[in-house]
Amino acid sequence: MPAAKYFRVLITDEKPLIKVTAFHLYDNDTRVDENATITSGFISDGSILAKLKESTPNINSVIEINTNNFRKFSLYLKWTFSTDTNVNCFKVGFSDLESTSLQKFKLQFSLDNTNWEDIIFVGPDKKLFF
Repeated sequence: MPAAKYFRVLITDEKPLIKVTAFHLYDNDTRVDENATITSGFISDGSILAKLKESTPNINSVIEINTNNFRKFSLYLKWTFSTDTNVNCFKVGFSDLESTSLQKFKLQFSLDNTNWEDIIFVGPDKKLFF
């Protein structure tokens, strides 16, 4: 995968409620998302999105996503970097309940913020934790 300025997580989970405590992007062992701008198709409040970037996620930083309120194409989180950046790893902070944990999503990159390519698909058989 080439370095890129744009990365996003496209949520494909069909649960009515998903809870996430953090989402961090890495280049090997180096966290790279801390200075990126994070936006979303379903949350417009930047202070809520900033919770996803906290170094130590906790139960007080839970973002609840009611997927019934949004169209599928708007269920994304997007990171915009000031320069091309390598991302080859990520960490996700999940809910403490499997019934509300994010379990299906795609991590994607774009060179032009228009055409997106999959880096990885995470399905229900692959559970990742902080």
